[in-house]
Amino acid sequence: RPLASEIVGEDGGPDVDIAVRPYPTDHRGVVSTLAVRTGEPPVYVAVESRRLSIGDSLSVVFHAPARRGERVAVVPAGGADPLAELPTFARDGTLTFSTAGLRRGAYEAVLLDKHDEVLSRSPFWLYPPGEAVRVATSRRVYVKGDAIEVSWSNAPGMRWDWVAIYRVRPGSTTPYATPGCNAGYCGNDGYLLYEYTNASIEGTTSFSATSPTGDGAWPLRPGTYEVRLLLDDGYSSVAKSARFRIVRR
Repeated sequence: RPLASEIVGEDGGPDVDIAVRPYPTDHRGVVSTLAVRTGEPPVYVAVESRRLSIGDSLSVVFHAPARRGERVAVVPAGGADPLAELPTFARDGTLTFSTAGLRRGAYEAVLLDKHDEVLSRSPFWLYPPGEAVRVATSRRVYVKGDAIEVSWSNAPGMRWDWVAIYRVRPGSTTPYATPGCNAGYCGNDGYLLYEYTNASIEGTTSFSATSPTGDGAWPLRPGTYEVRLLLDDGYSSVAKSARFRIVRR
């Protein structure tokens, strides 16, 4: 049952109840207060952050069956051997793990029963302190009409993060990080094709004839291009790829 609603948007904007600066998109939001009749959640384990620097504390929330021998463990992604584990001792709670000494890479927090059966998994990624967001193409030169494969790592992982292709003019300098973008385009309009990252911290996608279009059309013309990673359906960019070329056959 809704109790109240307010508009979230750019600082100083008309009708904005909750101001955020910088506000990263040209879409305002709505935040509502609801009265909810709660239910019993399924058994789960969930990390509070999917992206951490090595040395950060890892907080893990759980809802367990509350049987003897249950515990939460940290394992390499897809692995089974715990690198660290803590008993739950309760149906609900939060456990904290140290990430000091772990290597860069993908991991999971898992909820285990006394027979080592995995009841729930929650992925996270560790990066060296200060490592930047990265986006890259699979090649530096593509023939016109070739699919363009793009990968990224250490991305914020927000719901509507996206990657887009931009044309680069010879000798031009282009923005690659615009964290102060406040509800404007910040030089990141004019994208040709785009794909969403599906909230992934690390991942890949391909630009092809099925990609949504901006100011471009498939196949892209011969020329010089770059890919930028942008935040949450807005125009704040956090990374750009090395430039690549499209050539004729």
